Amino acid sequence: MRKVIILIIIIIVLISIQWFQTQAIDLNSLSQEQIAELLKKHRKSQAVVDKAGQYQSPKIFSEDEVSPVRPMTDSKTVSSSVSNNSITTPNKSYNSHLPPFNELRPFGMELFRMLPEMDNPVDIASAEDYILGPGDNIIIYLWGRVDQEYNLTLDREGKVVLPKVGDIVAWGLSLEQFKNRLRTRLSKVYSDFELTVSLGKIRSIRIYITGEVMHPGAYTVSSLTSVLNAIFTAGGPTQRGSMRNIRLMRRGKAVATIDLYDLLLKGDNASDIRLQTGDAVFVPVAGARVAIRGEIKRSAIYELKGEETVKELIALAGGTTPIAYLDRVMMERVGVNGEWEILDLNLSCSDDTTCDDIALQDGDQITVYSIFDARTNMVAIFGKVKHPGYYERNDSTHISDLFERGQLQPYDVYMERADLFRRYPDHRVEVIPIDIKAILNGDKDSDILLQDRDSLYVYAINEVERNKYVYIEGEVKRP
Repeated sequence: MRKVIILIIIIIVLISIQWFQTQAIDLNSLSQEQIAELLKKHRKSQAVVDKAGQYQSPKIFSEDEVSPVRPMTDSKTVSSSVSNNSITTPNKSYNSHLPPFNELRPFGMELFRMLPEMDNPVDIASAEDYILGPGDNIIIYLWGRVDQEYNLTLDREGKVVLPKVGDIVAWGLSLEQFKNRLRTRLSKVYSDFELTVSLGKIRSIRIYITGEVMHPGAYTVSSLTSVLNAIFTAGGPTQRGSMRNIRLMRRGKAVATIDLYDLLLKGDNASDIRLQTGDAVFVPVAGARVAIRGEIKRSAIYELKGEETVKELIALAGGTTPIAYLDRVMMERVGVNGEWEILDLNLSCSDDTTCDDIALQDGDQITVYSIFDARTNMVAIFGKVKHPGYYERNDSTHISDLFERGQLQPYDVYMERADLFRRYPDHRVEVIPIDIKAILNGDKDSDILLQDRDSLYVYAINEVERNKYVYIEGEVKRP
């Protein structure tokens, strides 16, 4: 059996060697015309790709991802619409970390990702502010000239009965208030004594949790349960529930409003209130919301409470990172005419400059870019040059200066045309054809003056003078 396996392996190796010898081509035996034809076929195979996104695209200055601009457009100028995703820069996409707005989640929802809190809290059973009610068990110790211990439970009327003292109403009193009332009554019977009052077994209450919560309904909970305990018990607000306007309803009236942002951002739970029998915790639909992403500490969707401004929103998001570029913060919003509009805000303000810190409205989307995404006094050159990249611009920088800095390659440069990509404040990208040969020959009219964030792309011959083809994909039988 081993000999058969070895024989099969030898046969496979021999066949492979024979196939390789038949496929290999000795370039030394080919003529220049045959080599040129092979190179032409190779370039053609490289040009035809499976997806349009794999085509080589010129690199341009942009805070946003621009639809790929194909070389050698027929028209003199082209304007393209801009979306809000990323910037293309040499060897690195600085804004590739920008999450799409539709992937952001309301801030604070992670607080309720744990399992609902179902156990009754018992850690504050001796709290002095606890309000007594029917069913509570209290333990009374007397010492001094009298030594007694009483273990009493409030009846349905909220009273307890002590020997020689009679009944004492405790319903609605805190432990401290009940202790003072008890001392007054006992002093009529005993003298020279001390007492302590503590809680034993506490009562259960019936509450209601309604509105935009994960598990609305009626719950039987400990009388120590607070509003926050109740929200956790119900699984927290839903994605559309409010985090800043949670209301405690008691006898048909709102007695408190809870803002969970105080707890999330400051650790402040002072507004948390202990519940009573029959209370309803109501979580309404969230109010106005805005989204923010980019060079801030917490990219998320935030709920507005009043007339917050862009700077106040940035503070809610934890502030900016050290590389945030505040000279241009992009705001996207629905305008007064129902049209989507984009505003550029300058938030890099000092005492002597005016800041575009405008009030927010429902649906606003804010993007804070990095200093690498928003270069100023810079131009770029890419393509068939020895030193592609970014260069400083001044008021006298022309295309010929950019050629001198980038240094055109001595071969394979398409001299008839390069493309200059120019961005405008209204987010248009203009493609301006450049005659390289004319500029090198000293034509001043072709050697135009550069503006901030201009980007020049120099094509290779094979990028332009290639076999023409068209491309189609999608819901067709033969893409």
